[in-house]
Amino acid sequence: MRRSANAEKFITTRKIDSFESLAKFTADKEQRYQELETVHLSKGQKLNRLKELSKMYALFAPIQATYKESQSLKGLAKMKYDREHKDSLSKYPELKERMQSLLQNGEKITPKQWKAEIQSLQSEYDSIGKEQTKTAAELAYAEVIGYNKKNLERELQNESDSRTGNWYLLFSTYQILYSFCEMLYNSHKERDSYEYEYYIEILTVIA
Repeated sequence: MRRSANAEKFITTRKIDSFESLAKFTADKEQRYQELETVHLSKGQKLNRLKELSKMYALFAPIQATYKESQSLKGLAKMKYDREHKDSLSKYPELKERMQSLLQNGEKITPKQWKAEIQSLQSEYDSIGKEQTKTAAELAYAEVIGYNKKNLERELQNESDSRTGNWYLLFSTYQILYSFCEMLYNSHKERDSYEYEYYIEILTVIA
């Protein structure tokens, strides 16, 4: 009962009034799902890249700050500073190279801009994901309704074929029994007519 009510609500709210409109609804939703999939994938790739840039910058920034501080010093002050920050300064060349490798076409390091873009893209990405999930659910529901239609048609056809076969078998059996009863009657004509009525009664019960 609940499934029936849900199915009725589904087709009513989406103004599906025939199996032709159901087929069109399915085709439109499949196209929309593919469009969403393409956009979702594109935004996801861009979002992942910006997150990777931000993550890399979080590692690189303090090392870069240490390096710049070292470069600003001279003489004994620099020597002392470099000795105290030897490990951080040794990591600078590698982290700088890794940071530069993530930048594209002369792209600048803009952590604030990346953060803003990540927030915006994340919102869009999540919104598209929700619509994609809803569209997938609608497609699944439409597929179930379409499958039930085909299954019902198949069952009705099987039932029709079964009834036809049963009727043919019953008719053939009836003919055989009728012939048999007629033979019995002809071979016992001298008996009372009630026997004939008895045989006819047998056929009536069977039919």
